[in-house]
Amino acid sequence: LTIEFYPNKVQEPWRYLMETVFPTYIKAMRPYLGKMYDVDLATADMGTPNFDTGEFYENPDYVQSRKGIYRIWPANYWDSDLCRRAFNLTPEEIVKRVKDQVATCEVFEHGVLLIYSNEQMSIEEILNINSVLIPLFKSPRSSD
Repeated sequence: LTIEFYPNKVQEPWRYLMETVFPTYIKAMRPYLGKMYDVDLATADMGTPNFDTGEFYENPDYVQSRKGIYRIWPANYWDSDLCRRAFNLTPEEIVKRVKDQVATCEVFEHGVLLIYSNEQMSIEEILNINSVLIPLFKSPRSSD
């Protein structure tokens, strides 16, 4: 599930999109992956077009979303299979590791719903999400 829109044209409060609209779409669609993202940044993640030659230079580090997660966005849903493939964690383990670092992180519809912020974020803020959360996913498993 990919939701694309122009943030400057959204008339509803951003918090409403994050807390109500996004989870409702997840519940209705039951996707493998759900994200609300910046189209320009997502395109740049995949690679760089050369408009002179028509070639496209793929980013060698980019991970296809069926196999893993390249970027964590302001709003994310990963089903349990994607949690395992991307991070080798269960949804419950992800929630436990990041719930205090984000606006919302909960087991939801056989996966994890992770809302980094309920406020609209700048590109710079979005670019910082991975550096905050990825180390938490890579930390050793706790033995509870």
